[in-house]
Amino acid sequence: MGSLGASLTEAQQQGGVHWMKQAAAYWQTADVLGDEDLQRMIRFFTLAEMQLPGWDAGKLSPVIYLVRMLKQRGTFTPELRQWIKANTDNRYLPNGALV
Repeated sequence: MGSLGASLTEAQQQGGVHWMKQAAAYWQTADVLGDEDLQRMIRFFTLAEMQLPGWDAGKLSPVIYLVRMLKQRGTFTPELRQWIKANTDNRYLPNGALV
């Protein structure tokens, strides 16, 4: 993925910012998606948090909830973990806050 700011209109950027701080229950509907779609969403939201103004989410990042879905399926790979870590400065990704 290139720069998201260049790929999204200003309206799309402003309209989508609310996704970044939704509760876990909001993301449960994504459980019907296949692994590849979840991985695409994880990559999108990881990059969005880094590249789009106002899209920072910290411990509420949708990446955390989407990663949990892949983990429950047993399909979260070390390669995806490495990609997330290489493309974020959010200390909560990919696992969320340590309890």
